[in-house]
Amino acid sequence: LNRSGFPAISYILLKPVERGVKASLVPVTNAFLVLSILVLIVTAVIGLIISNGITKPIASLVQGTAEISKGNYDYRIDIHSGGELKFLAQKFEDMSGSLKEKVNQLAERNIELEDTLSRLGETERRLQAILDTSTAIIYVKDLQGKYLLINRRFETLYHVKREDVIGKTDHDLFPKEIADAFRLSDQKTLEAGAPVEWEEVAPHDDGIHT
Repeated sequence: LNRSGFPAISYILLKPVERGVKASLVPVTNAFLVLSILVLIVTAVIGLIISNGITKPIASLVQGTAEISKGNYDYRIDIHSGGELKFLAQKFEDMSGSLKEKVNQLAERNIELEDTLSRLGETERRLQAILDTSTAIIYVKDLQGKYLLINRRFETLYHVKREDVIGKTDHDLFPKEIADAFRLSDQKTLEAGAPVEWEEVAPHDDGIHT
């Protein structure tokens, strides 16, 4: 007998039992380990599927937006998955095609505008050449009294240059009393709505007279 009052042989009998229990738990432990590995593999596969199904299409949309901003309107978004992302990609391509069409139309209009401006410029140069051969003082003003056009006789008489007169008013070029008289004549002509002949006093090399 030991101190606890039990036979010492009982401890010897428990040892084989403990080893048997441990041996029987080994397959369970191995199965749990295999199951854990399988769970990790399945989780990784699911994550990969989600990445291919959502992350990559979104990245393709972002890339498409960047290409469109660079002017690459022919860029096509490659999305193989279905659902909302495929629908969004299709709408994006429709928008890109429509934008390309508008840009092309705008470019055509711009070419037409440049051609029109070129023809207008040529017409203006021809008109200016005709006016410069006249011995009369010829000028054109807008409704605010700003000079839009003068001929060479105007430049010679008032000792000014065309580029210094265009966009200016009479008050920028002449003494106040003369400028006021010129402006009054302009206003009366506008009110008449028809050609009117006026005799105006203006400064000349030999003094102020008509």
